[in-house]
Amino acid sequence: MHLTRGLKAAGKESGQIVVILALLLPLLMLFTGFAIDFGFAFLAKAELAKGCDGANLETMLNYGLGPTKAKAVGQSVFALNYKGDPIFNASPPTASFTFSTDGSGNPICSCTATAKIHTFFIRLMGISTLNVSDVSQATRPPVILSLVLDRTGSMNGNGGAAALPGAVSDFDQYFIQGTDELGQVSFAWSGTNDVPMTKTFIAPIDASVNRMTFTDGTYSMSGLQDGYTQITGVVSPPANTVKVVVFFTDGWDNTIQASLPSPTASNKVLVEFGGDAATTGFDEGDYLTFIDPNNVGLNNGQGNGNGFYGANASPNTTVTCEDGGNGFRPYSSMQYCNGAKKFTPILGSADPLGASPVSINRINITQDAEYSTIQFAETMRAQGITVYSIGLGNDIDQTYLQEIANDPASPTYNASEPTGLALFAPRATDLNSAFQTVAEKILLRLTQ
Repeated sequence: MHLTRGLKAAGKESGQIVVILALLLPLLMLFTGFAIDFGFAFLAKAELAKGCDGANLETMLNYGLGPTKAKAVGQSVFALNYKGDPIFNASPPTASFTFSTDGSGNPICSCTATAKIHTFFIRLMGISTLNVSDVSQATRPPVILSLVLDRTGSMNGNGGAAALPGAVSDFDQYFIQGTDELGQVSFAWSGTNDVPMTKTFIAPIDASVNRMTFTDGTYSMSGLQDGYTQITGVVSPPANTVKVVVFFTDGWDNTIQASLPSPTASNKVLVEFGGDAATTGFDEGDYLTFIDPNNVGLNNGQGNGNGFYGANASPNTTVTCEDGGNGFRPYSSMQYCNGAKKFTPILGSADPLGASPVSINRINITQDAEYSTIQFAETMRAQGITVYSIGLGNDIDQTYLQEIANDPASPTYNASEPTGLALFAPRATDLNSAFQTVAEKILLRLTQ
């Protein structure tokens, strides 16, 4: 009974399925078209987000150059990230940028990007295009930054003296006047506070570096000390302020402040052992200088000739240990001053040279100078200050600069301290690029 009826019923049901399928097919195609076209819209939005985010970050990074230039950079980056395909896009995508501040006064850059894309299936319903948009924001905290610049005499011979002003001028324009605070110090035999911390920093720093005189030896510790004083001297900075020191030098540390175990020199003096690179032996090009740290006139680029230790027991202006630059007497003819053959390392038992007096020679002085500077940089990091370093020339201790910055490439890198970066410019013509890279690295880490 059931078999006979089954054949007839099956035929009728098949016909019904065909009719239902014919009725539902347009609807199924419509949903498929929506899925495909809106899938394209989703992809377009993802591309807009990528383009807008990248452009927003670059716009914020370049905000110090002024809104017009910053927006132009943002437009270029957006165009690189979102490729306008005429088959896909009904019109070229657009991006616009606006600037504002948040409740804490931090700058904000907002990017609004839009695109109009062609449809492929739902156009049968009269919908030929879809509008897609994305909005993103980028902001960064204010920066307190001290530029610590080498103004030693060797800068005259390697082109650094001529290249430094332009490199610094391009560097400081990355930062936002009125929001960020920048100061500048320089060092040779001593550090000087050339431009105190200010929110209107571009003109004063540019003028300071352009009038800088390059002379004397390298006492890096004094520069970092002055940079630290500048940053910690800022009164009531915003809670989210980022503190940075950018340390620049072109050579080996060859000056320390130490006590001389001598009956005629009881005060602490600056001891410079100059000449060739610190890794070479002693020769006729080497010289030794004992300098009065309290006489800073000669340390401000005002010329040599005063402040050297002489025959008396206290600092004076009689030049007997060194002639102040008018024909240095070689090390072989004057190995010490007034009986001073040794110096006492300044850091005592913590010093790798120990706490007892050691011989005055270039290896010991360089080692003590570098160690004390690295230790002071660590003190700065303990106060939340990030240190970046830039070295000019091929004859430079790269490991030393990496340790000052706590660069990840440093053998003593400490991930629990603020991580900086060491950059190197083999030639003076590379200096501008090195400073710009440091500026970008600083701001890229802050911008979000």
